[in-house]
Amino acid sequence: MSGRKHMIGGAVHFSMLTIERNLKSTRETVENLKLHGFPEPELYINTPVLKPDSIEDVHRNIFGAHFAVIKRFVETTLAQDPGAHLLVAEDDATVVRPNPLQLILDAVRHLDAERRSWVILYLGVVPMGPSLYVGKGLVNTSAPYSAHAYLINGRQARSIVALGTQVCRRPLFVEGGSMFPFFSKFAFFNPVCSQSRLPKEMNAVSFLRNYVSFELAMSSCMWLSLMMPMLLVLLGVVFLRLCWRSANRTRCERACTADGV
Repeated sequence: MSGRKHMIGGAVHFSMLTIERNLKSTRETVENLKLHGFPEPELYINTPVLKPDSIEDVHRNIFGAHFAVIKRFVETTLAQDPGAHLLVAEDDATVVRPNPLQLILDAVRHLDAERRSWVILYLGVVPMGPSLYVGKGLVNTSAPYSAHAYLINGRQARSIVALGTQVCRRPLFVEGGSMFPFFSKFAFFNPVCSQSRLPKEMNAVSFLRNYVSFELAMSSCMWLSLMMPMLLVLLGVVFLRLCWRSANRTRCERACTADGV
């Protein structure tokens, strides 16, 4: 199952996560990705969640499946090709930029050469915290939301597997990536991949469902997240100036009191 037909440019293994009832739409997704040059992915068919009304159980089921995909990559592909990386896509991933494979491979080569400690690269993400532009069309992101398409550094995959699924109530190594250092989490500044189905969290809000596309949400939040560091610096400068003025005022008052003024 881990043969070369699943490899992108001989450097990235391509896996796709789905469930039994989505196999027809999954095939449509695969065919669409093939039009953009993607190879046939290795499918991982997840077991449906037992309690679909529980969002926590749903998330744990999905992220557990993501973990299983990474684990299988380590045990099969990585064992045969230690230099490989892993591209994971959910079954509704869709391309939104031209030449996606070239963008992906260029980013991987850059990260491997300049930032070898990178752990994850999101092909499209809604950043829920501050981000920092680092050049080459990439950002470091603190709290990424969405796991429809991302790359795992093969050199870090064994460490992820070693953490296991019991680290927290819902594994956060994919969505949010809270256990990864800030400077090891990357995302494309402009998304390469989006989702053909609106995420359930957005779909539950009528305004978002009716007026906001996922691509617009990704782009808007990315710009806001890039402004956060500058805003924090500005607020810090204002705070320090206020503290300095307050300290000077206190010194002046004490000096005046001592002089009997």
